[in-house]
Amino acid sequence: MRLLSLSSRVSALGLAFLAGCSGGSGSPGAIRGTGGDFLVLSTDPQPDSQVFLNDPIRITFSRDVDITTANLNAVSFAVFDLNGTALQEQPRGTFALRAAPTSDGVQNQRVLEFRPAFPDNDDYSNGGFKPGRRYLMQLVRGDPRRGATLQSTLGQTLSEAYTLAFRSVDGQTPSQLFRDAGFGGPQFVKGSVTPSTNGVASLGKKGQQSVEVRIDFDQPLNPASANVPTRLDPNPAKIDPRAVTAEEKGRIYLEYDDPEFGREAWIPAYVDVEVNSNEGSTVVLRPAGILPNGASIRVIADAKLEDLSGESNRGNADYQRVIFEFRTEAAREPQFDAVVENFDSAENVDIEAPFLEPIADLGVGYARASFAFEGSETEFNYRPTVREVVLNTDFADLAVRTRALQRLRWRVSVPQRDDPRGSHGARFGTKPMVWLVTGDFIVEGELTVQGGNGARVDTLNSANFPTAGGVGGCGGGNGGRGSPLTSDTSNIGEAGFGSNQLPNGGGRGGVHSCTRSGCGRGGGGGGGSFDTAGDPHYFTEFNAPTGHRVMLGKGGAMCTNNLGPQADAGPLLFLDSRGDNNFWGVGVDLNRQLRIGVIQVPKGGTGGGGGGDTGARCAPNAAFISDQKGGGAGAGGGVIIVKALGRVIIRSQGRINADGGDGGGGEQAGTNGNAGGGGGGSGGMVALMSGSGIHIAAHGATYADGLPTSNQNRAYDFAVSADGGVCYRGPFQGNPISGKYPGKGGPSSAATWNFNPVGG
Repeated sequence: MRLLSLSSRVSALGLAFLAGCSGGSGSPGAIRGTGGDFLVLSTDPQPDSQVFLNDPIRITFSRDVDITTANLNAVSFAVFDLNGTALQEQPRGTFALRAAPTSDGVQNQRVLEFRPAFPDNDDYSNGGFKPGRRYLMQLVRGDPRRGATLQSTLGQTLSEAYTLAFRSVDGQTPSQLFRDAGFGGPQFVKGSVTPSTNGVASLGKKGQQSVEVRIDFDQPLNPASANVPTRLDPNPAKIDPRAVTAEEKGRIYLEYDDPEFGREAWIPAYVDVEVNSNEGSTVVLRPAGILPNGASIRVIADAKLEDLSGESNRGNADYQRVIFEFRTEAAREPQFDAVVENFDSAENVDIEAPFLEPIADLGVGYARASFAFEGSETEFNYRPTVREVVLNTDFADLAVRTRALQRLRWRVSVPQRDDPRGSHGARFGTKPMVWLVTGDFIVEGELTVQGGNGARVDTLNSANFPTAGGVGGCGGGNGGRGSPLTSDTSNIGEAGFGSNQLPNGGGRGGVHSCTRSGCGRGGGGGGGSFDTAGDPHYFTEFNAPTGHRVMLGKGGAMCTNNLGPQADAGPLLFLDSRGDNNFWGVGVDLNRQLRIGVIQVPKGGTGGGGGGDTGARCAPNAAFISDQKGGGAGAGGGVIIVKALGRVIIRSQGRINADGGDGGGGEQAGTNGNAGGGGGGSGGMVALMSGSGIHIAAHGATYADGLPTSNQNRAYDFAVSADGGVCYRGPFQGNPISGKYPGKGGPSSAATWNFNPVGG
């Protein structure tokens, strides 16, 4: 691999060019020799340097930087292991501005700082930078796509692309992985307790604000649970406070002197590292239960407490273990700890409370909904007069039977929704499509928030023009672009966007062929994910994970022998370990009672990753335009929510569609024969709620594993659908793929999916 040394030469040449320029009037506030352009002047670290996992990356520009344009799309990273193999991972961190030193003392904001997130696990593996990695940081030139490039405070985009190569340290211990932020072990800075009155803390009884003790240190802390007891469960059913060991307490904890249990009695508490940065750290201790009455509580920081680099105060003879002390209130009168609420009258009910849901009608033996949906009520019968209607969820005008309804906001209260047969209501806008209906909600046409399709590649050798990803709406994320850089080789396709356009929240981009010696072809982009990665229940049988992994959401394997790495599918939106709460809202189970869904707000689908390019050299590469480029990825499906006091009826010709968009094929002619295809977007979300019943007319035959047996009955026409997209492949080479399901007959075979690197 010559990737890193080549990028270093580009950085050095760029600096030499700037130093060699002189003269020119430029513009006010410009650095001499830059002609007023927005350029990178220098970086810290230097090219080909080694960084610790807590080292920031500082980039000095010729003009003040607009911090609102700094994100991981404008400043992108390609990640490789020490052998040069591309990895499907991205750094995490935040951006900040600082002043560049000047001879005249003029204030400026010309230094952009990327601060990697610190790890918080025991093996230091989940931080922004990971051990033993090679990183290629790329800043693209001006790009017409919003949010894809840095800008100065004057609105200028970069005049020249910039690439920086560096590597992270390799090791296992804190001293090997992290730069020491200060001399010696961590020192106490200040402490506070809330809630408190004149410095006296409350007891933390139920119904009161929980007690929190905050301790600030001058250095970041080693996040391992053996150092800061973040994994300790203080539940008295699992640990006896009177018999706790020093190892179980951890190195920072609460204690007091108890008249019955003796001195230095341990107080169970939940411990969290709230802030951990090179400037210092904040630890929060939340007592589990009620604090002792009228007691002096001490915060103990053991001399063994380590800073991020592993230094402690064990060798400091003057160290004091008690770093903070506070008293609790003396409430010795008889009392009990409970919250009692009754509703014998309406005097304790706030009728004006700003709840979105309507107030219920209560009577003897019943409780039922009274219609008072949020927003202003408008009575009309909405029946489209044309075959296709585009509904903007941010702002729209609707033509109704009686009159024109102006200024329709994204939530509308209507008595009935009635589509004529064959009409098509398409989505547009950023917000979910929400229908609040007092009567029946009837669909006889198609209501869709489907994600847009990614563009296929129909040109040759035009890598300076990105292949567009599909556009998501109503909460769905955009698909990633193929060949996203306009001024240099795109070492990796653009990652798809997550729900509500979260950067890097979708499928990973396909990797350029140059990252693997003798490869000869870029890989397909990974698919977007929601509940599953890929489609584990797809009708065609496959052998995973060593066989047809495209069906698991991974991009098609790169290289002409289809044996290269595969781009990963996007992250799942259901992140906890439970399987019975993968939904939005509240579920009722007769055995387990209520189950709260893990998703707090409705979420749209995620976009797929752009396809990988094919070419002879990685960035920097002056002849990159001749690269063969990957396809654009499909966007995630949006969100449709229906709340009807009447029935929700989807008739035989009706359809509600929140499918993800399809990815486009890479060169040539969209066949993926010479470059990777874009990944498909994941399906979005459809939520149907009715006070009277939901009636869905099935379309054609059923679709289930092994059924139906006759190809003639396989219509695959789903009345309600939030299905993921696939990658298109044109007929120029191999068997074409026109969609996930054919009009009739069996789906494409596994061999068809894995012939050439289609997107996931």
